Amino acid sequence: MADGWGNDGLIAGLRTGDAAHEADLYDAAYLEWLRFGAENDLLETNPEASCKTGVTAAQMTLAKQVAAVLGVGVLLAPMGLFSVVSALAFSAFCLLIFYRCFLLCVGFAPRTASPLSSDSAKRRFIWPRYSVLVSVFREPEAIGPLIAALKGLDYPKRQLEILILLEESDTETLAAIEQLKLRPYFKVLVVPEGEVQTKPRALNFGLKLATGQMIAVYDAEDAMHSTQLKDAVRAFQYAREETGRKPLACVQAPLIPHNSGESWIAAQFTQEYRVHFGLIVPGLSALRLPVMLGGTSNHFDRAALEKVGGWDPYNVTEDADLGLRFAAAGYRVGHISPPTFEEAPIGLRQWIGQRSRWIKGFIQTAGVFFRATPASRIRVMGLKNYLSAVLLLSGSVLSAVFHGPFALWLVAQAVLPGLTPPSEAIILCLTGFSVHILSVVMSGALASAGAIRALITAPFYWPLQTVAAGKAIYELIVRPFYWDKTQHGVSVKSLSRKQLRTAKV
Repeated sequence: MADGWGNDGLIAGLRTGDAAHEADLYDAAYLEWLRFGAENDLLETNPEASCKTGVTAAQMTLAKQVAAVLGVGVLLAPMGLFSVVSALAFSAFCLLIFYRCFLLCVGFAPRTASPLSSDSAKRRFIWPRYSVLVSVFREPEAIGPLIAALKGLDYPKRQLEILILLEESDTETLAAIEQLKLRPYFKVLVVPEGEVQTKPRALNFGLKLATGQMIAVYDAEDAMHSTQLKDAVRAFQYAREETGRKPLACVQAPLIPHNSGESWIAAQFTQEYRVHFGLIVPGLSALRLPVMLGGTSNHFDRAALEKVGGWDPYNVTEDADLGLRFAAAGYRVGHISPPTFEEAPIGLRQWIGQRSRWIKGFIQTAGVFFRATPASRIRVMGLKNYLSAVLLLSGSVLSAVFHGPFALWLVAQAVLPGLTPPSEAIILCLTGFSVHILSVVMSGALASAGAIRALITAPFYWPLQTVAAGKAIYELIVRPFYWDKTQHGVSVKSLSRKQLRTAKV
């Protein structure tokens, strides 16, 4: 394979198992250098890409101008302002619905057989050194299933290293790991305390000590299909043989919750994931458009990952941010078929905590993305990439913020005497719900009576995003870099290894 793939030890001298360097890992100055770099490399090399710098002066000026215009409108012509805002919102939501429908069709459309499936059995592959990074924090109950799933990865063990990243304060998870007998390709790295405590900071720390040309990222609750690493290598090799196309930086594996029947929230969450990773991501990938990555089951070309600066340790949706930075740097994101099964939130409080972190991160990502002028972004990314990124990023935030108020306003129009819901609002609702039904059916996420109930009651689920958005905005003001950790291991359902091995690819 090209570019030196298959050469062992890309970064010589940083293997945690090498006796000559074992002492270095416990040297205070060396650890401080690693910690500082994990937190500040992106900020120092490309401060415009780091969300730590916050809102720029130009963005603050624009926000003040918009607030002033809205304030004057409320005082002088409130009904006129309401009409203008309603028209803009209606147009924006219509555009988002139709764009989403377009992506669904592209993601669903049958395509010719991929080379990965047609001739991969006939070819010989050189398997490059692969580093798997798994950030774990206060999840001792997840360690056993996680290690079992990682052991099941089908990849040459001499070319594999798995780095378990623990926070220094997480003594309970460390104690759980110490009870297990790990194979030599497993290494446990303790990340020192620092300015922030986030998953992307831990990943940056692990990246500095990783030795692989390929980097994979998993979460503690993941049960990944055994063929993922090999499928990712095949995808990258075929991409390197193509000409006239943007280089591939990352491939995303689909994420599928395994406990959809455990609660109404879990069922709704599962349908979201099945549509997003089963249709939207393949659609974006097929069109070579920016993909806001999922936070796990990403497989990176290390050179591309390091070229864009790694993860932003201050962004709480580091995955979405990284996907846009790849697009801005001229890379593309692909997808592979072997899935990763994970645990969906089963309670409302658990769901709001996770969703609020996502929305806060999307706002952070939007703040960074819109620092540059549209002209400069288009010059770097191209017009279609820019427009797609704007639609998806803005839509993720605005839909979360306005779903609740829109639902309350629509109910008030329907039940209060003398009021009638505007026909445009009814058409918008029916169109959006129809597209949702179509997308869930296309994704194949209607395998049970509970899934059908979730589909029918989805309009009651969407306004809950506004509650999460309110929490996100509050936290963005008072503690912008706080990572609201999702509690895993609360599900009573689990996925057996046999189910994982027989999962459809």
